[in-house]
Amino acid sequence: MYFNLNLNIQIILISILPFCLIAGPAPTDIAVSLTGILFIIYSIKYKRKINFFNKFVLLFVIFYFYIVLRSLFSENFLLSFESSLFYFRYLFFILSIDLVVSKNSKIYNYLFISLSASFLILIFDGFFQYFTGYNILGFEYDGVRVSSLFLDEKILGSYLSRLTPVFLGLAILLYGDSKHKIIISLILVLLIDVLVILSGERSSIFYVFLSTFLITALISKWKFYRLMAFIISLIVATLIFTIDEKVKERVIYKTLKQTNILSDKINAFSIQHQVIYSSALKIYKDYPLFGIGPKLFREKCKEVKYNTYTIEDGSVDGCQSHPHNSYIQLLVETGIFGFAFVFMFFLYVNYLFIKHFLNMIIKKKNLIPDHQICFYAAIYISLWPLAPTGSFFNNWLGAIYFLPLGLILNKFVKL
Repeated sequence: MYFNLNLNIQIILISILPFCLIAGPAPTDIAVSLTGILFIIYSIKYKRKINFFNKFVLLFVIFYFYIVLRSLFSENFLLSFESSLFYFRYLFFILSIDLVVSKNSKIYNYLFISLSASFLILIFDGFFQYFTGYNILGFEYDGVRVSSLFLDEKILGSYLSRLTPVFLGLAILLYGDSKHKIIISLILVLLIDVLVILSGERSSIFYVFLSTFLITALISKWKFYRLMAFIISLIVATLIFTIDEKVKERVIYKTLKQTNILSDKINAFSIQHQVIYSSALKIYKDYPLFGIGPKLFREKCKEVKYNTYTIEDGSVDGCQSHPHNSYIQLLVETGIFGFAFVFMFFLYVNYLFIKHFLNMIIKKKNLIPDHQICFYAAIYISLWPLAPTGSFFNNWLGAIYFLPLGLILNKFVKL
């Protein structure tokens, strides 16, 4: 009974994660942490050994001890430990998913149902907010960015764009032989694509483009239908831009203006991002090997020598809670050594994609199954270096980063 209860609770916690992510960082972190604790209890009771020679597990363990040591020897170790000390919970979260997958393949069905339900709710509420001016909770639409149930947090696009490849992977895994079920799933994805555009989150819009490119280029089946869904969503988006100047202004004109892409001086995404990155790189130059310690950019950037301002807007400065780019944050807070752990993993995924693509072209056979390509696409967009991001150590983003990894943990190491 204990065996079933422990495992079943892990299944429930993993299955409801999409709803926890909507509820906020606290419920998400509780679900992730409880899942990991239950995995540890299960492993001790049933003497389940952790394979520390698994490439990812080994890499994670080394990275974890590295950031903890960097925090310990930082200028403010108590603040730094807030990001690093309990980072190990993600390893046990991943291992829990791997355990559940090996013991009960129904987890794929449960997670697919959960994602489908959460997407349907957000699609209904998001379009309701766009057309009526209020969402179902009465939260007002600001006329520029649809936020749905995320309210003041403008992360609707991030949620949808990062989890859609996972949803597609599960759909292909479960219903790959059913044309009408795949088409229904892709209709849902079409609506998601449009809603991401209405969210006004430009990084998320880029993630949709990037994941669509990867999936259509690398899967062997259903690529035409995914591409058609994407093209239709672009047509719908074009119609929206035609009738809604505010959305058009945010997504197109503001992007062109902030990046100065039509002038001689091009900014990195926006003036605000430009000055933040400049401040961060100033700090990195002084601490190139080991960085300043996790979560300490917010403190270090206050020092006068690292202040950065811009002629275009003197009110904009480069001191924020984090550098708004995962790789720049890793360089600043963990140095070149911490950066190398994550960037090597990104290069490894690139290697897998290239190897898979060459196998498709030359040998006419797939190295990686279609559903796993979708999971890898979810990982890839989170690892993509050339886009603004949230904090690398953010617990909400952490759950999204590591969910697809748990689904393929024992697969990618065999390639």
